[in-house]
Amino acid sequence: MNFSKLVTIIFCFLIFKSYSQSSSTYKLTVTLENAPFKSLTLHDYTNDKNVFITGKHIDNFTWEFDIPDSIAINSEFLSLLSNPYDAFHKSSTSIRFIDSIGSKQLKTVTIGIEDRENYIYGKYIGETIFENEKLSPDITKLDSVITGDLILQDFILLRKENTSMDIEVRLKEPYFAWFMSFEGNNKSYTDYLNSYIDLSKSYPTSRYILMNLANNLTNFKSREDIKLIYDNLSDKHRYTKWYLMINNYLDNEFINTKMKNLKSGNYENVIESFEKLNLIIFTASWCAPCIEEIPLLKNIHEDMKESVNFTYLTIDKKSDIINFQQLVQKYKITWRSLFSEKDITSIKNLYFVSSIPHVLLVYPDKKFDVIDIRSVEDREKIYKAVLKN
Repeated sequence: MNFSKLVTIIFCFLIFKSYSQSSSTYKLTVTLENAPFKSLTLHDYTNDKNVFITGKHIDNFTWEFDIPDSIAINSEFLSLLSNPYDAFHKSSTSIRFIDSIGSKQLKTVTIGIEDRENYIYGKYIGETIFENEKLSPDITKLDSVITGDLILQDFILLRKENTSMDIEVRLKEPYFAWFMSFEGNNKSYTDYLNSYIDLSKSYPTSRYILMNLANNLTNFKSREDIKLIYDNLSDKHRYTKWYLMINNYLDNEFINTKMKNLKSGNYENVIESFEKLNLIIFTASWCAPCIEEIPLLKNIHEDMKESVNFTYLTIDKKSDIINFQQLVQKYKITWRSLFSEKDITSIKNLYFVSSIPHVLLVYPDKKFDVIDIRSVEDREKIYKAVLKN
């Protein structure tokens, strides 16, 4: 790793650490005209941490939330709940914001924060009830998923001078960088890419765009496509994990770190030698697609074990490692298996893991490609790389 990158990583770590130890807060003020309730709760469900913050009711229709830096700086998915869970009626009630562009109606139940002070305004228009929905333990705080009513209290978004940019961008593109929509349209990859480029030009300081870009890097066909968006963004959120993730991906240099060997218990570099090609395979005991691709991996390993180093990297929690050990034994996996005893989220961020299976093909010059073992084209990429090296 070059010196400048190391300095950047250390500096960002110190920024994150100082924020997490800070007692200052971000503020969110929500005004919901004609709201038929008196209490409002902010739910942060980023990375399943599930933080609930009760709003301070300052007048009939306005609530204020103080969000500690330790929560705010890494928050991605927030929602507003007028009733997190009603045990008697087995229901959960969320706030949904609605806007429109021409004849198209835009809706979102997720919000975010953009600045130290954030403002959202809405006007109540009614509620929508979805019966017999699955209510997760995230909301109910029960041990398992239960069936109940999901109630959405709908508010038209009111745009005032200080309305949070975040909610405007989320409404316009709720699935930024996903290259998909739940509306059933026939947009091509290029259509989506162009719409993302246009949005990044319209909102160059958006934390939401930066965040979603970082979390969906592997959805893009090339690093050049990512840069078409990234180059439009400002440096406003320079010292965030998302900014660092994108830069690491665009730099295209594998960052080595130490993890625990499942068999020996020793801490080892993820890549012990760059003399050969390396296949880094992110997996978990509970991941059905990961298990399904084991025969493919074993076939490739049999063909390439002299030219390619294979390494399993499980994102199982420490409490579930025994399940992964049993899986390794059951399928007679002979290559190295590593795991993180501490912060799995940091490992996922470091190696751009948005979902698993996730595989990195790392070349001797430390450049890497994200590949899909289930793709014939990507499997051929490994064989071609062996011939080339």
